[in-house]
Amino acid sequence: MSLITDKRLIFVGGCNGAGKTTIAAALALLASRRGKRVLVVSTDGDNSLSAAFAWEIGEQGAAVCAGVHALEVNTTDQATLFDRICSLIEDAEDYYDLVIFDSSPYAQANTLDSASAEQRALFDRCYQRFQDADNTAFMLVLTPESDSVGQAQALLLAWQAKALPVHALLVNQVSPESHPVQTLHTVQHAMPLLPTPVQGIAALQQTAVLLDQLDV
Repeated sequence: MSLITDKRLIFVGGCNGAGKTTIAAALALLASRRGKRVLVVSTDGDNSLSAAFAWEIGEQGAAVCAGVHALEVNTTDQATLFDRICSLIEDAEDYYDLVIFDSSPYAQANTLDSASAEQRALFDRCYQRFQDADNTAFMLVLTPESDSVGQAQALLLAWQAKALPVHALLVNQVSPESHPVQTLHTVQHAMPLLPTPVQGIAALQQTAVLLDQLDV
């Protein structure tokens, strides 16, 4: 399997509480360790990247470490959010080797019936990028709990219906007592349940090391 950080665009999706923001942030640090210039973006409106990096990020963004810039997009309007996602992807091409989104874009894409002709052209270009397996990867983050697995399977089916390139599933917070996860996708990795919350650059770097060992 090719490395996920060889892509130009990564979407990290999953249900709340699965640790997708942590994984997105750690992937950004891993990519920078591999020599990439990275933009990592959160679109959930909860300032989750600020919490993960222990850094004030917000709409203005921040350089959280060498090679990694973080940004939080805070809007509740789905059409505006999708427009922002697509614009960021195009604007970032000249500045970053990789853009990582802590989100799944099709949650917003289904609300765009009233898009203008200009917006529709932008969205169509984005759809083509989303489905480009050479340059785009989707990673699904879940935990071993049955609720998380059920939500993950539903999201996976939605991605597959849209012909999105699913790179891998990451089963997070796995303990020795965890039951094996049966999924619709065979490429899966397991991340251990860590003794303390992952917060701040040092803790995220440790998570990046674990991801590196998984050879994602």
